[in-house]
Amino acid sequence: METKTILTLIGFVVVLFGYIAVHRLSDWRSKRTELRTAVIAYKSAFAPEIAAISNNSFAINTFTIALQLHESAVDTIRPILPEDYQRKLQEAWDEYRGKDNNLGFDDFGFVQATSATFMLIDDKKHFYDFKKRFHNLHSCLDKLK
Repeated sequence: METKTILTLIGFVVVLFGYIAVHRLSDWRSKRTELRTAVIAYKSAFAPEIAAISNNSFAINTFTIALQLHESAVDTIRPILPEDYQRKLQEAWDEYRGKDNNLGFDDFGFVQATSATFMLIDDKKHFYDFKKRFHNLHSCLDKLK
């Protein structure tokens, strides 16, 4: 083979490799941007309740009113998460809403009963348990930022 032909083939392979690398990088960046945007939207769904806890300005129904918003945020982000984060999110969501609780409550009833508990009983443990479940749900995707 001639030197000119060999150089042409090498040049073609280099250009092809460069195109593939740029395409993959671009695809990765767009998926990463989509994921970041979704995580920000997910976390903002919890902002009013985070502020309410921080300011001690919550009412008995603060968290039950927001339950549908939180459920929507979970359902929206779940399909675009990597598999291990999907599992982590599902575990946090199940814990927060009391799935398979022994109290006989549905999701709404469990959140209402457990979030109201800290208002009705002067028991710091109940408040701590609820706050921990809420925090776990809110922060389970922190490492994706």
